[in-house]
Amino acid sequence: MKDRSDRIFYVCPRCGMSIVNEEECTFCGSTMIKTPYTEDDYIKAGNSKKFFNKLLNEYVYGNPLYSEFEYQRREEEKYRRYRGSSVLRCPSCGSTAVTTGQRGYSAVYGFAGSARTVNRCGNCGYSWEP
Repeated sequence: MKDRSDRIFYVCPRCGMSIVNEEECTFCGSTMIKTPYTEDDYIKAGNSKKFFNKLLNEYVYGNPLYSEFEYQRREEEKYRRYRGSSVLRCPSCGSTAVTTGQRGYSAVYGFAGSARTVNRCGNCGYSWEP
């Protein structure tokens, strides 16, 4: 298996799909743009939404091939796929490696809100309230 530094992110300039090591978009069929970013960069970023927004800003928005219609269609399909399933999935990366638990103690807020339940993705680290 390749290590994470060999797994390069590709971005579709038409619909904004980002995927590792795919030269053709699996959603709209367009030719992907190879980025200098690897899976290691994604992990180091620590925030998947921030990382993917960076890709969109650098390679998609402003590109003459970009289609707002295709972008929205892809986002709606992603939403339907994850929300229509009875399996709990991360809204950020789609992983099923999700745990649900207490928010926990915070150095800033102490125990305030620590009884609230949150979902955490084991793949990308994204947290959200159920």
